[in-house]
This record gives sequence, C-alpha cells and structure tokens, in this order.
Amino acid sequence: AAASLSFVFGFIGLMEWLIRTPSQVLRWAIEVSYFTYIAHLLIVYEASIWMVTQGWDQHVAVPAAAAFGLIVCVALYVIFVRYTPLNWLLAGYKKSWFGQPFRRNGWGYRAPEGE
Repeated sequence: AAASLSFVFGFIGLMEWLIRTPSQVLRWAIEVSYFTYIAHLLIVYEASIWMVTQGWDQHVAVPAAAAFGLIVCVALYVIFVRYTPLNWLLAGYKKSWFGQPFRRNGWGYRAPEGE
C-alpha cells in the first residue's frame, strides 16, 4: 500500500511539474476521465477474460485489454454522454455543453444584433 501511494503521489507531482500551461487536449482528457473511471472496469475485465480464453498470453492480453477499454470508453463518452443531458450528471450543469437555454453550441442560439 505504501509503495502504491508513493507511486501515485510521485506521478501526480511529476505531472504537476511537467504540465505548466492548460491546453485543449488536457481539458478534454480531464472531461472524459470521470466517465472512463466509471465505465472502464467492466469493459477491461470482460476483454481480458475473452482474450485469455482465446489463448492470448496474459502479458499481451492485459495491456491490449486496457488499450481496448480506453478506446471503447472514449467512443461511448462521445456517442452517449458528451452531447446529451447525461453530461449534466457527470460534468455538472455549468460545465456541460448541453445547457438550457441553449448557449452558443448552435442549438437555438440567436446572436444579438451587431455581433
């Protein structure tokens, strides 16, 4: 447990040191991370079990299942969460793209005169 905590805190410290300025990629990764945290375990477990039962070596199956799980989670997030009211639950109303009344996301927005 101590080694795991040390690794996690060391990794957080390293990222704090490396990432000095915010970026769109970092903002998007933070946005998708909560859904990935919630959904990834079932996908990775099932993919790992399937790969091992198909004869894959465990040293290959586990990293491949992790990569597959990440790709599937990101795809599911974009399809089912990002542009739907489910984003209100995960990101909060103020940070959600899908807001009421619709903002400058293109849905029902009319620019004020002179803009």
